[in-house]
Amino acid sequence: MFSLGRLPKLTRDRDAALEFVPIGQRVISPEKRRGQPQATSRVGLTAEKVHNANIESSFDETTHQFDSVGVDDVDFAAGTARTGNPGWSSRGKLQNVHEERNYVPDAGQSSIQSLQADSQRLRTENYNLKVEVATLKQYLKQAPPETWELVQQNTALKQELLKTQDELEKSKNEARSAPQHDLQHNRELEALKRLYKESLDEKDHEIHKLQRIVDENSRPLPPQIPQELLNKVEFLQNENQSLLRQLEGAAASSDKSRGQYETENNELKLELHRLRAQLSEIPSNASEKLTHLERANDTLQQKMRSMTEDLQQAETERDSVQSSLRNLQELLDQKKAEIDRLLRSKEESVSTKSRSLRDTEARLERALHESDDLRLKLKRAEAALALAREEKSTESQRFQRKLDTLSKELKEKDREEYDLRAQVRSLMDERNRAFDNQATVQHYQAQIDTLRGKEKALFTENMALKEEMAKLQDEMYSRNTDSNRAAGLRQENADLHDRLDFYEREYALTQEAMEGIEAELEAVKSEQKRRDAERHSIETELESLRVQLRRTQLNESRKYNESAFMELEDSHRKHEEAEHRRMQQQMEALTAQIRDLEQQLETAKIASSGFSTSNVHSVQDTRLKLDLQDKEFELQAKLRDLNKLQNALRDKEDLVEALEERIRKLNKEYRTDFTAEDKYRENLQKLKYQHDSELLAVRLERDRLQNEVKHFRAKVDALMEDEDTQMPSSANSVTIALLETQLEDLRRKNHDLVTELDRASAKRFENSTQELDDLRAKLRELRSALNDAQQDKSELETLKDTLESDLSLAKSEKSRFESKNRNLLQELSKTARSCTRLANKVQELEGQISSMQRNAEDATKAQKTNLQLQSQIDQLGARLASANLSSQPSQALTTTKSRLQENELLYVRAKLFELQQRYMDLATINSYMVSSIRHSSRSCKDDLVKMAKSGVYPDYSVLQSTPKKVTFKSVALLVLGTVRMKRRSEKTKKRELKLAQIRSEIERDRITLMVEK
Repeated sequence: MFSLGRLPKLTRDRDAALEFVPIGQRVISPEKRRGQPQATSRVGLTAEKVHNANIESSFDETTHQFDSVGVDDVDFAAGTARTGNPGWSSRGKLQNVHEERNYVPDAGQSSIQSLQADSQRLRTENYNLKVEVATLKQYLKQAPPETWELVQQNTALKQELLKTQDELEKSKNEARSAPQHDLQHNRELEALKRLYKESLDEKDHEIHKLQRIVDENSRPLPPQIPQELLNKVEFLQNENQSLLRQLEGAAASSDKSRGQYETENNELKLELHRLRAQLSEIPSNASEKLTHLERANDTLQQKMRSMTEDLQQAETERDSVQSSLRNLQELLDQKKAEIDRLLRSKEESVSTKSRSLRDTEARLERALHESDDLRLKLKRAEAALALAREEKSTESQRFQRKLDTLSKELKEKDREEYDLRAQVRSLMDERNRAFDNQATVQHYQAQIDTLRGKEKALFTENMALKEEMAKLQDEMYSRNTDSNRAAGLRQENADLHDRLDFYEREYALTQEAMEGIEAELEAVKSEQKRRDAERHSIETELESLRVQLRRTQLNESRKYNESAFMELEDSHRKHEEAEHRRMQQQMEALTAQIRDLEQQLETAKIASSGFSTSNVHSVQDTRLKLDLQDKEFELQAKLRDLNKLQNALRDKEDLVEALEERIRKLNKEYRTDFTAEDKYRENLQKLKYQHDSELLAVRLERDRLQNEVKHFRAKVDALMEDEDTQMPSSANSVTIALLETQLEDLRRKNHDLVTELDRASAKRFENSTQELDDLRAKLRELRSALNDAQQDKSELETLKDTLESDLSLAKSEKSRFESKNRNLLQELSKTARSCTRLANKVQELEGQISSMQRNAEDATKAQKTNLQLQSQIDQLGARLASANLSSQPSQALTTTKSRLQENELLYVRAKLFELQQRYMDLATINSYMVSSIRHSSRSCKDDLVKMAKSGVYPDYSVLQSTPKKVTFKSVALLVLGTVRMKRRSEKTKKRELKLAQIRSEIERDRITLMVEK
């Protein structure tokens, strides 16, 4: 019913225990299992070998996975599953891989309907073949076991032989078609080489072109400053130097003239003292000398007034020169600011160009690296393909020889097996025919045993041949894998070409997108520069207004202090002159009284010749004694009053000095801290009221003493008139002698009073010189402190330089790291983020400029309201500064230098803090960039998984891991970085405003020091 010719066409199942039996379950008795242990083991070995040579086609319902896969894809998946790569499986991953193939160019070759039809056809053929196999197996069970086993083994051998022949034919066809394919492949390689060479030449040309652009941009740019501006700056500098020289000459001449006037004044004072001493020594010509001294004093006062007028004129000239110098300095500062702004704009443009060139260089380097990698891969693929061709040719020849010998041996064994089977059949027939004859049975039994022995020997030889065939099949299998590998290499080469074309197209598209983005970025940058220029102009205007306002405030305060100090000194000088005039008047009154007494004595002497009565003499003597005692009492009282006035004068001088010191301190506090203005004003008003009250009390006391002096003078005059009316003409000589002694006493007291006044003035001069020495010592101490502060400043500058160098190194390392880890997608995202950030920053800057304008308007309004309240304090400080011409400039210079050092220290600390904050921000951005790079690496691996079906990277074990999602940490770092950058930008703007204010104060103090020096 079933011939043996159809058996080789049947397919071989993988395992007998898992086959599909539509008629019934196969049952094997234990006796049969015991009777065929060796055959079962041998058949299992051959079945496994045969299965490894076949495509798997079990009768389960797993073929629906191949509904969307082409025939070529199925073959490729089967070949890959047979190779046993760790990154692939024959069932689990294939559907996902082919679903992802839709994202790769040139994915499928047939439509879904044709694939489904082919799959359905294969399933029906598989089912029919398995039904036929199962039916044949049921019929074969009825035959003897030995015959069934031999038929089964023979069928398996024939199947293996047919498969080996088919594979040999395939290898021959491949060997015949290999030269043509090699020629075509070589032509493709030559075309690809030419294409690569042309693209490399274009890249080299572009690199040389960019290098030329970089060299041109790296050259030092010529200054774009107009020549007229430079000439004007040079003219202003020369004029500034000439004005400074004129100012120094005027100051030196004024100092010289002041010294000459002071020496002349001191000489005149000494002359005055000498003349007063001579007046005390020579009383006879005192009136004449007094008039002479008064005339000399008038001439000296005229000289002093002329000298003060000259000094005031010189000071006005100096003030005018200083004002013109300040105006020129302001103009020079404005021009310098304009020059700095132009230089900054040029530097920014050069830096942007250099950054763009660096970016293009980095992109070109990456493109060159990719092209080099592709070249290396192409060379490796060509070498592997040539090696595979040589190995394939040698192995095919060796296998051909072995297969020829084995086929011959197999034919001989088949012939012998056929003869033996024919003999067995004939013997079985004879045994059946001659069953009764025992001898013939034994004879046949012996023949059967010998035939069975031969059969076993043939079986062993057949098994040896099968084992050798299995080895050959293993070698053929390895050869097939090598051929599959060569096909994979060819496929990889083709995929590399496709990938290179894809990358080139992507690079062109990306370059176009980058050019568009760069154009947009340039537009945004230009808009930003324009906004920055407007903001900078507004800030410079605000700063100039603030400097001008502060300068006017300082000038007004200085004028007010100078006027207040001048008022105090005028009042002090007027008080001293009044006291001096009063003392002179008292001295004149005393001299007049002495002259009157002398005249009375002379009259008494003349009239003494006519009067000689004793009673009258006694009465006159007693009256004259009483009058002299009264005069002595009055003189002592006047001396006490004079001492009191001198003590009060000294107290007032101490008070004035204390007030002057207090005013200087308050002026210093006012310059350093404007928040204490109200307190300073209140204290100054209190001191002023106190000083006015005390001055009023002194004036009242002076008026009272003057009234008392007038009263006593009137009393003396009355007494003198009474003495003139009542005194007789006969006065004796005793009374005259007594009056002469009293006159001598009065002259001595007058001389003592004059010497005491001289001593007080000398003591005051010594005190003033001592105070001047103390001030000089303080000045030396302040200069030493200034030197120490300058040393500290130099140390801070060195520390700043070291910190800036460290920061620059850190920035360079950071930029190098970012340039290594940056790819094209991140650059695009970064550019988009930077554009949005710049737009936000522009909006924030506009809002800040508007708020700054509003604040400036409010500040100007508040300062205008405070100008009226500060005018009195400013006038007092100005008068005080003009009065202390000898000590105040040094103190103001010292305070200005100390304030300059403090501002510079604050500026350096603020810059250091800003650098530290910027370093922290860069560290946060670095962590986010690292996390983003890791995520992009994972996405690249996923892309490699998608491309792996083309045979590019099929052996990566890491591709089995599922791609991870974006972690919360990376998103949180992104949000944290953006929030920190926003807050940091706001704080940076505030710090920049403070730094600009400190910088303006530093520049103003430097200008002040330059002017005062």
